[in-house]
Amino acid sequence: MIGHDVLTYSAARTCGLRARVRITDFTNKNADTEPLNPDYVPQMREGGRPTVDSRNEQYDENEYYGDYVRYSAPTGGEVDALEVLALYSAEPDWGMDSGLSLSAFQGLTGGSQGYRHLDFHLFSIKAGCVAERARYYHGAAQRVKREGDDYWTLRFAARALHYMEDCLTPVHQKPFTEGFFLRNLPYPGTLQTVVSNYHLNYERMVGWALWHGEQRFIGAIEEAKPLVINDLVRDLRRQSLKARRLFYPLFGELEKIWPSAECRRPFKIGAAEAAGLALSEPLAGLTCSWLSLSSGFVKGYVEKYVMPSFREKV
Repeated sequence: MIGHDVLTYSAARTCGLRARVRITDFTNKNADTEPLNPDYVPQMREGGRPTVDSRNEQYDENEYYGDYVRYSAPTGGEVDALEVLALYSAEPDWGMDSGLSLSAFQGLTGGSQGYRHLDFHLFSIKAGCVAERARYYHGAAQRVKREGDDYWTLRFAARALHYMEDCLTPVHQKPFTEGFFLRNLPYPGTLQTVVSNYHLNYERMVGWALWHGEQRFIGAIEEAKPLVINDLVRDLRRQSLKARRLFYPLFGELEKIWPSAECRRPFKIGAAEAAGLALSEPLAGLTCSWLSLSSGFVKGYVEKYVMPSFREKV
């Protein structure tokens, strides 16, 4: 999704995360050992933007950006803990998961980036490992937490939150409905393009709304009740079933906006169209239901696993 940072910020802020942490270099190589894009170097974006910057205009996010969350530059080598958690919850989209060979099924998700960020279900086929990525970075956060490194505890917890939020995003749960697939079998060469258009342009709409502080969406995030988490992956998968159920009416609305016969070539909506869609019904109502579902899980995670490290440091 686009706008991970606003979802994380607005949810975690209601949990009372108030602390400052000292920026540290990443020295514990044993905390993060699974393969990443060899060209990716962990970025330090304090005071900057959470957007994906891409030379490929199709994937660049900057035209949708608004600074609803205003990230502060470090002072005295320290930064706000809440801002670290929010800003770096966008990090897994900055290229760290691309260019890898992970599974024979990754072609069904558009490559390794999709395979790590999606949990596609269609008929009896499943492709993606997003819940496992959430568990992996939760474990990394807990390891560096025991070593007393607050900054990288937050960085790894932020990555974990990214995958949790992806797992609870309806368009990350299914590529299309079974009926849509059967209706479009005569057009196998364009099926993936149509679905990519729906997925990406819907997320651009949501990203615009979150980055510009659309109050209905922010309210859905802030008002969500924290979920009690007993087992991270089991509870995440249980909640993902709710996201999958939301997918069906949501996909139906996307079909009304962009009939499949008219979007068999890649296209990218502009900021003005994204703004108009964000305010339309019933798309806005379905989006609020999704954001509330995701926010409840984020709050439950922050309260159980992040807050105990920082309450005594306020």
